Amino acid sequence: MSSDEDSEFSESEIDDYAEKEYELMKQGKHKVKFAENVFRCPFCQGKKKRDYLYKDILQHALGIASSHSKSAKHKANHLALSRYLETELAPVVVQVKPEVEADPPNERNQDELFVYPWMGVVANLPTEWKDGKYVGESGSKLRDQLTRQGFNPVKVQPLWNYRGHSGFAIVIFNKDWPGFHNAMSFEKFFEADHHGKRDWYAKKHHGSSLYGWVARDDDYDGMNIVGEHLKKNGDLKTTADIVAEEERKTNKLVSKLANDIEVKNTKMKEIECKYNETNMSLSNLMSQNDKLHQKYNDEIIKMQQNAKNHFQRICQEHNKVKSELDTQRRELERRRSELEKREAQNETERNKLAEEKLQNATKNSSLEMASEEQKKADENVLKLAEDQKVYFLMLHIDRLSVGV
Repeated sequence: MSSDEDSEFSESEIDDYAEKEYELMKQGKHKVKFAENVFRCPFCQGKKKRDYLYKDILQHALGIASSHSKSAKHKANHLALSRYLETELAPVVVQVKPEVEADPPNERNQDELFVYPWMGVVANLPTEWKDGKYVGESGSKLRDQLTRQGFNPVKVQPLWNYRGHSGFAIVIFNKDWPGFHNAMSFEKFFEADHHGKRDWYAKKHHGSSLYGWVARDDDYDGMNIVGEHLKKNGDLKTTADIVAEEERKTNKLVSKLANDIEVKNTKMKEIECKYNETNMSLSNLMSQNDKLHQKYNDEIIKMQQNAKNHFQRICQEHNKVKSELDTQRRELERRRSELEKREAQNETERNKLAEEKLQNATKNSSLEMASEEQKKADENVLKLAEDQKVYFLMLHIDRLSVGV
């Protein structure tokens, strides 16, 4: 390490220094890209200039930025370089991935055994010996990097054992077919750069680059930390097995949905029949109610007319009787007057007059009593008329309450 790389600030100031260096790189202080797909690290050139592919220089920058053995200034410079690569150069060099397919594969051998849920293996993660064990970064940074590259992992889980970080990590993808295609794209990405499974096992020196592939039966059966993790968290299945299982689930679901639809249709028909019956019954009740109201109204009108006619007859008879009594009273008064005139004529006639007076007095008393009875009858007629009005009003109210 040269003297200008010695730490001139504390670990807590790395982000601030990296931000300043990143702004200077944007202004053109350091040249990183020298040709199409040719990059160089401006902080590690030394006597020998090394050309990198984009993926390799990004791994180089991220590895040194996360290292525990480098100086703060060296880590800050490489942190700035990783940000510059990801924000300024990534759109130029990273190929645009096609839309992820949502259907099962057709061309690949359907008898090939994969670890399911789909999992990828990443090897050669940077680690360092510290305090008696190996330490390394968590899986969140690698997950974010793979997400930016379009592989959409669900989770990246580094593998640890009694010695610490193993340098391996398991990349977990979604269990659906888009997840499978993401996993295969992840594998092809590493194979295209000669950092796939065959390259990992063929090379003796792996350098600082990452290697990756999709987990299969040989990884699952391996007697190592990768195999142990895969056995605990997955199963071996072919794509044909998964397609057949999905078909069974789909057929079962379709059958269940068909049964549910049949049951719901039956219930709907029952409800429709009950609705029609209820609607018909309600229509009949409303029709009957209308008829009852009409009949009730007709009866009320008839009763009111009968009561009116009856009251008129009573009044006419009362007036007739009253007129006859008045006529008789006037006749008796006339005869009494004549008798009084004739009283002076003779004793016989006086006696006869006295007798007639007595008779007239008796008749007059009877007429007075009849007049009183007529008066009471008049009062009773009026009271009867009022009682009839109240009776018919209460009857009308009761009928309306029954109709409602």
